[in-house]
Amino acid sequence: MRHISRLGTLVVAVAILTLLGGPWLEAKEPQAETKAVSIPTPRGVELEGVLHRPAETASVVVVIGSGRGYHMDLPFLKRTAEELQKVGIAALRFNWAYFTAKGKHSPDLSVELKDLEAAIAYARKIEGVEHVVLAGKSLGSVAAAMRAQKESDDLAGLMLLTYPIHSPEKSDTVFPLAEWVQSWTKPILIACGDADPYSELGPLYKYAAGFEEAPRLVIAPGDHGFNGPGGREDKAATLKNVDLAAHGIARWCRLWADDLAAEK
Repeated sequence: MRHISRLGTLVVAVAILTLLGGPWLEAKEPQAETKAVSIPTPRGVELEGVLHRPAETASVVVVIGSGRGYHMDLPFLKRTAEELQKVGIAALRFNWAYFTAKGKHSPDLSVELKDLEAAIAYARKIEGVEHVVLAGKSLGSVAAAMRAQKESDDLAGLMLLTYPIHSPEKSDTVFPLAEWVQSWTKPILIACGDADPYSELGPLYKYAAGFEEAPRLVIAPGDHGFNGPGGREDKAATLKNVDLAAHGIARWCRLWADDLAAEK
């Protein structure tokens, strides 16, 4: 009788848990997560960032620095991070410290390079991450290229978003840093608008042809900010342009991640 009593108690307990919805009995599906984060720096300043984690553990994270005046919450950077998240890649977009301080970037980007190092260190601590791809918008892409020139062994690739390869006044003269990028042999993606005055299509294609390893190109309609024909006020067209660019960027990055996984 004592054995039957214990069995009856167990059955009643299971029945109660089931009636309550039984979260302890059901395996939860992994969920994608997007959250605001603070990125510490050695000098005591914290950077504002947003971390996009896909539902499944990601082995690749893209660290995305903002532009000179194009902060991380503007459409292009936000949509790019969201598209990366959708294809199973983690993304960390962040603002430079001078955004929060309402100041200006350092003339030689030395402070921004320190910010970038802090963001890389933060990204490397994300569970499951094995590879870091550096990305940035305009000034952010310059900082990413400078970091690769300084140290690149720990990087899996570069995504240079609206990367300035020449000045609007001298489209036939490539910036020295852009010339160095041509010799980098790891995967590189360059994304820009088809009316970007800092990377006109003719000079851009000529520039791309000079790489030792061909870069991936993502060209979408728009100017330096992928704005529509009506400029910043042309929001509907701008968002369409941004979506095209973000989708192409995420597609290329997914292929990189697959290649990295195949090499293991």
